[in-house]
Amino acid sequence: MHGDKPDAPPPTAGSGEPVSGLPGPGGDARRAGGGRYYVPQLDGLRFLAFFLVFTHHLPATAPFFEPGTFLHGASATFRVIGSFGVDLFLVLSGFLITTLLVLEHHREGRVSLKDFYLRRTLRIWPLYYFALLLGFLVLPLFGLMQAPIGTAQYSQMVALHLFPFVTFLGNYSIGLLGYPPSWMLGHLWTISLEEQFYLLWPVLFFFLFARGKVLAVTLGLLLVFTVVSRGYFVLSPFPHPFVWTAFLTRLDPFILGSALGILRVAVPADPRWGLPKVAVGVGLVLAVTLAPPYQAQTGHVLWQYLAVAAGFCLILDAAVSGGLVGRALAVRPLVEAGKLCYGLYVYHHIVIGVSEQAVSGLLGPGLKSAWGGWLTWLTQFCIALAATGLLAYVSYHALERPFLRLRLRFSHVPSRPV
Repeated sequence: MHGDKPDAPPPTAGSGEPVSGLPGPGGDARRAGGGRYYVPQLDGLRFLAFFLVFTHHLPATAPFFEPGTFLHGASATFRVIGSFGVDLFLVLSGFLITTLLVLEHHREGRVSLKDFYLRRTLRIWPLYYFALLLGFLVLPLFGLMQAPIGTAQYSQMVALHLFPFVTFLGNYSIGLLGYPPSWMLGHLWTISLEEQFYLLWPVLFFFLFARGKVLAVTLGLLLVFTVVSRGYFVLSPFPHPFVWTAFLTRLDPFILGSALGILRVAVPADPRWGLPKVAVGVGLVLAVTLAPPYQAQTGHVLWQYLAVAAGFCLILDAAVSGGLVGRALAVRPLVEAGKLCYGLYVYHHIVIGVSEQAVSGLLGPGLKSAWGGWLTWLTQFCIALAATGLLAYVSYHALERPFLRLRLRFSHVPSRPV
């Protein structure tokens, strides 16, 4: 395993001190220590991102309330915000990947692209391809999907989506051709999006990190480019969900997360500003609900995606700075759940779909009143969350963990313990 063991225990989460491996302001980053870089509150944020997406994919609760009432509007707003849990995942990816690249560069004077791609392959591919195997073959074979083998719908799904998903281009097949009729596959476009980022960003970093101003300008130009790209595809017009899923139009969270990672290696954040950052961040995320829905693909998507990415960046910055926000996100149940987030995300949609059918059959379709609707929703929520957690736990230990241990051989800056 690359990297030395820490000479001293790292500062505790929420202490306001740089985490192990992070230099303080004005410090010599190259001598920042060979310790592990692990910030528990990042796992807490990962679970928050998953929980937002999870609740978004559950049946809507707004119909349980009278239209025009506060609770009706609040339920609809929360559902919209849940869809942006994806952006929190992307911000976290940009931040953590870039932080580790910066630390590796400081520690060793360079970054190894080969080892980076090996680490990402060992982390992403085993579970991803297992999910594709389930979604395209195993579950349809047993008639457990919306498109069983032998139906025209299944043949069309394979023809349109199998090759793009296998080659990590599923975000484009979905954007151009629509979502596949599968609870197992529809949400995996985000994995393709992240893999495209992992393919390109380390190369830019490799060539530009030593030229700090050039890298800063490049990130700024990329941010402008992605906003302009959204404008172009909205005006074209490309139908939804292309702008929602395409890499070129969804760079905001990656860019802002990466920029924050570079900044926070050089200058740790002041934990005293944690709560104000969270307040502004939540305000930015809420602001997107005041505009037309992003599915309508109006000109508002130019600023909506940017506002959400900036809001989550502020919340992330508050989390890593420690203080009250960091301590709240570093509580053990959140951290332990966050460690399973890849599996939670991969499996949750099919569990929700199956549990919706099971609960409807158990409680009956006649529960149409507000009280009956909430009973159905809460029952499904509990069953789906528990079953998803169990699947993710088994998957982590049986499928992911062996590859995570192998990945340690290529880690120059050790992060989360396996």
